[in-house]
Amino acid sequence: MGYRAHAQSGEVSESVPLFPYTQNEELLYRKDTMHYAEVKYFDVANGPGVRVSLFVSGCPHACPGCFNEIAWNYEYGEEYTEEVEEKILKAVSRAEIQGLSLLGGEPFSRQIFMHFCHFSGR
Repeated sequence: MGYRAHAQSGEVSESVPLFPYTQNEELLYRKDTMHYAEVKYFDVANGPGVRVSLFVSGCPHACPGCFNEIAWNYEYGEEYTEEVEEKILKAVSRAEIQGLSLLGGEPFSRQIFMHFCHFSGR
């Protein structure tokens, strides 16, 4: 099991799992859909080089002082569909694009992370 640092103090805690499974997320995890707030197809602000950035919706952490509270809601924004994914994959394959940045929300929450596990094979 992985562990994470506390958001405020930076201290590592073995009692805080990397993928917390909250009651709220448990209910949402059962859904087979995912939503996203925005896709930036030419982004220089969210990673090295020129990237495609996908801002996913949903975050179980609800950190105090979060600048993106609207993205806590797993149903915020548009539904992530196969068509959206194909458009992202096509954009990432262009020569001028150095990679894909997953932002959010929390791209490593269980519900969202499961949607991206198949990316490694594509």
